[in-house]
Amino acid sequence: MIKFFSFLGTIEHSPSNYYMEDGQEQRFEVTDCCYVQEALLRILKQKGIDFDEVVVFTTEDSYAKNWIDNAYKKDAVNRPGLKKVLEDMFKDSPVAVKNVNVPAGDSQEELWVLFETMLNEIDEGDHIILDITHSFRFFPVLAFIVLSFARITKKCEIKGIFYGAMGSRAGDAGQTAQIHVPIFDLTPSVELFDWFFRVIDINHEGWMDHTERIGMIRQKLDDFLNKAVEIIQGRLEGTVLTGANPMDKPSKPPKRMFLIFSHRLTDMQKHQAETELGIEDFVYLPENLSQKWSNVPPDIETLDEYLYDLLVWLDENSSEGDYVLVQGDYGATFMVVTYCLKRKLIPVYATTRRVVRERNEGGKVITVREFEHVDFRRYKGEER
Repeated sequence: MIKFFSFLGTIEHSPSNYYMEDGQEQRFEVTDCCYVQEALLRILKQKGIDFDEVVVFTTEDSYAKNWIDNAYKKDAVNRPGLKKVLEDMFKDSPVAVKNVNVPAGDSQEELWVLFETMLNEIDEGDHIILDITHSFRFFPVLAFIVLSFARITKKCEIKGIFYGAMGSRAGDAGQTAQIHVPIFDLTPSVELFDWFFRVIDINHEGWMDHTERIGMIRQKLDDFLNKAVEIIQGRLEGTVLTGANPMDKPSKPPKRMFLIFSHRLTDMQKHQAETELGIEDFVYLPENLSQKWSNVPPDIETLDEYLYDLLVWLDENSSEGDYVLVQGDYGATFMVVTYCLKRKLIPVYATTRRVVRERNEGGKVITVREFEHVDFRRYKGEER
């Protein structure tokens, strides 16, 4: 299911003009709107996203002030609360509008209630779009933790994180008394979060002890911040901000096999990989990593540091579902296979059949032993 999660605050939600821009100077705008939830839902709907459920989390105070009623009372118009706004918006569609009460989080016990309440709203395989505009205090961090936890335990996906920049200098007053509020796409923060965990997981511990790795992290942060600037300026392609639909599935990449072993594929192996596994692209190790793989030192205590660059290369170039042919030093093979299984790659090894042929030459019996390729067999790990 595609679900929209948002928090409702206690402040007065005054009428505003919300907008989202993209790199092609296309502007999506919702005018005279009190609630960012309504504006964002209407904009995403224009972009072709059909929601199954809208979930708004409220405290006792925000429920009374802005869910049932509207705290804004400064014009002659009797403006409804968010409940009626959303029900009217989806009255002719099957979208479920749901209010979930949460505590204010004034104690550790309430924090756990918040965590469990949010987690219970996520079902297996859900796609979540999160609005954090009015998630006060620690709620944005808690929501991100919950979603990150659910990505592992419930296989949900975070398809968007958005923020309506109330009071931002990026907004403008326009020609009317109403404020013009930009909505920013913060989804790239998920990519950075994933990258940090991949780095930590690759090296397990001690990864900050090496200056070259610190430099790598700084470069990643620079890339992320540059991307964030482009988002704010409305120039980034490939996000909701630019008009791309975040629910669109990318075109299917070619099926690849990464080759982590010390030889070249035989014609028979290549043919079988293409015809039986559907492999379209074979990716060999770069020369420096190939030399490393072929010359694993027998006298070092652990291979963590030695294989670090190879695992980083594999992580940065492979995608879920890629095949990885792994054969070599037993310990190194074990490490790479374990890594592949955790990353949802498909590690395999080549099986062979020994063929013995004898011939008589000048009274001598010549024995020739050949190894013929038979199949690619998967390494199997513990089912999780």
